[in-house]
Amino acid sequence: MSSIVLGLAVLLSLVGYQVGMRRYRMHRLRRKWEEAGAAMQRHAPEEARRLLEQCVRLEPLWAQGRLRLADVLTQMGQLSEAEEQYKMVAALQPRIASGHFVLGLFYAMHQPERRDDALAAVKKALELQPEMKKLLVEHYAHFKALHDHPEFRDLVS
Repeated sequence: MSSIVLGLAVLLSLVGYQVGMRRYRMHRLRRKWEEAGAAMQRHAPEEARRLLEQCVRLEPLWAQGRLRLADVLTQMGQLSEAEEQYKMVAALQPRIASGHFVLGLFYAMHQPERRDDALAAVKKALELQPEMKKLLVEHYAHFKALHDHPEFRDLVS
């Protein structure tokens, strides 16, 4: 009987430890996220990048943190690193259209030579959520690299 009680005490201690560590990590994540937002408002991209990288280390599967990091990296002109983050956002949420849409927008705006990649990402977004066509039309000017592509013209018509 005492070994069962001891086993339960150990189990409860481990569970309590895990819950406590998760809460602490989430507290740190929230603090870093808020600090990154403040750094972005102050136009301090290096600081924002550092803080967002900490967020991603704390919660690697959090797409929103990676998306914000990708945006900062893009603003800083670090396009290959930004692309990795945008691709990861789409990979983390493969059934969410917005990640694919943003990846296509990134390619169209910052790597216009990758028209096929941009088009494939946009097509995937529309396949997942056809209503995104409205967003595509609203942001048509940002897809300048695709304007003369026949498949793109079919998507926006």
